[in-house]
Amino acid sequence: VMSLVVVLPAVLSVMTNNRLDRSYSELKKALIYMTGDKVYWLRYGHILQSIFFPPDIPSRVNFFYGHTTRWASNAAWIPLFGTTGVISYFFSKRKKTLKFMIAFLVICALVPVLNSVFVMGNTGYYARWMYMIVLMMALATVIAIDDDTISFRPGLIGTGICCAAIAVPVALMWYKDEKKDELMNLGRGQMPNWIWISIAVAVACLIATHILMKYFRGQKIFIRATASVLCVVILVYGWMHTLLGRSLGSDKDFLIDAAINGELTLEDDEFYRLDFYRTSSSGELDNLGLYWGYPTIQCFNSSVNTAILDFYPKVGVTRNVASRPESKYYGLRSFLSTKYSLISTSKTSKHDTSGFSYYDTQIYYTYSTSKTQRSYDVYVNDYYIPMGYTYTHFMTEKEFERVSKDSRHALLCRYLVVPNDKADYYSNFMTQVKYGDIVNSQLNEESYFQSCLDRLAGDVCDTFETSTNGATASISMDKKNLVFFSVPYDSGWSAYVNGKKVEVQNVYYGFMAVECPEGQCDIELKYEMPGLKIGFVATIVSLLVFVGYIFINRKSNGNYKVFKEEYYESEV
Repeated sequence: VMSLVVVLPAVLSVMTNNRLDRSYSELKKALIYMTGDKVYWLRYGHILQSIFFPPDIPSRVNFFYGHTTRWASNAAWIPLFGTTGVISYFFSKRKKTLKFMIAFLVICALVPVLNSVFVMGNTGYYARWMYMIVLMMALATVIAIDDDTISFRPGLIGTGICCAAIAVPVALMWYKDEKKDELMNLGRGQMPNWIWISIAVAVACLIATHILMKYFRGQKIFIRATASVLCVVILVYGWMHTLLGRSLGSDKDFLIDAAINGELTLEDDEFYRLDFYRTSSSGELDNLGLYWGYPTIQCFNSSVNTAILDFYPKVGVTRNVASRPESKYYGLRSFLSTKYSLISTSKTSKHDTSGFSYYDTQIYYTYSTSKTQRSYDVYVNDYYIPMGYTYTHFMTEKEFERVSKDSRHALLCRYLVVPNDKADYYSNFMTQVKYGDIVNSQLNEESYFQSCLDRLAGDVCDTFETSTNGATASISMDKKNLVFFSVPYDSGWSAYVNGKKVEVQNVYYGFMAVECPEGQCDIELKYEMPGLKIGFVATIVSLLVFVGYIFINRKSNGNYKVFKEEYYESEV
């Protein structure tokens, strides 16, 4: 209860995530990992490999290359001991509780529907809960080491057999190169050398464990020797993991010189967003605009408002852990108040985003090592629409979704899209348009340009300023209407127009609109995290109760202890 100030807002946020709707539709896929109609044996191999070998880095599955789910965080290898202590513990006469717990957790990792229990039933594959297996395996290993009656022979043999069963087909068999049919590769990974390094580490740990348990166990030096070897293994494994990650990541000098020390100077004081030109999911460093202090539509952040997850797929843009709308979706730019688009000067000839023209060239960083300068060409959006504007026509979600998904972006600045059950309400302010009213001429660049000009000719906010808990805006309205803001909708938002509270409307699958009367309007948007106040009160109350409980018991019994039992019970 004392953690509700953190837990309650987190739970309420997760409950709104659209991923919760992803459930298993077939019993077979709930029990067996499948890819299409075939058993996904690469996933089973990846899970088992992460238990018996140092795990692959999250961004690159190597042992079982082809397992497409990256960042699943499969990792359950115990440094130095691996599974030797666990298997030895299973062969002992110890009580079955811990054995059952470990076996159950391993089964959970191998059965899709059980694995999904740890992610609220989501069918998307994640294994970050495997730290539970690690904790139980570590406990079993400690008990096995501490109990001299438990032999490590079964664990060493069992672990060796399992490692060989995985290593032989992965590293010692020839596989056809998918890119060059005429060549064969020894080992199936995309980085065979790193597979051999992982195998070498696992074998070295087996040998070291055998030596420690056979020649040092029971001696005074055993604890120091074991701790020393364990530290060496952790350091080597950590160094190996970090080195591999750095070799595959962004250039270190680029991160320091460009992201951290680099800067972009734009004279505008108004609110706007940046865009980085891209034609695919790969492009400039994610969040580069944020490093420089500018809002950007290109953003890597897996914990975003669920409205973003709802909106992007509706206009044909994939949104998983990052927002990376390709430049071909030109309609998104003005819709999201994107004023500038950046591209490396060396690639500037490729910049073809509709409605942008060359503005400036800026040297944004200099390599500290080579003193080589790099620059960006800055393009300005000739049809930029400031944050906060109005529409004259609207469509319901049902009608909007009849438009081809790849063409919908061209209509974003032409029609406001509203929930199906709200059509009568919006008819008081705008003219309703149906799918049959749309012609092909509205789905091209020229029509998009005109729709931007129409928005600019209408009511547009004079100012829009953000703060730590919301934003303020001002607008002069020719008539009563709704002002649209490309701010993700959330139940924590509240709005005030000229000091009077008004309802925040949810439009475009997850953005905000506020009803404003005719005349000058001062709009204030305030955000309060749902559940934060209740969680804070519950945390304070429970903390006071706990302190009071301790005080009363100590006053009545001077020898009172919060924890009466030992942390470690020898009967586990």
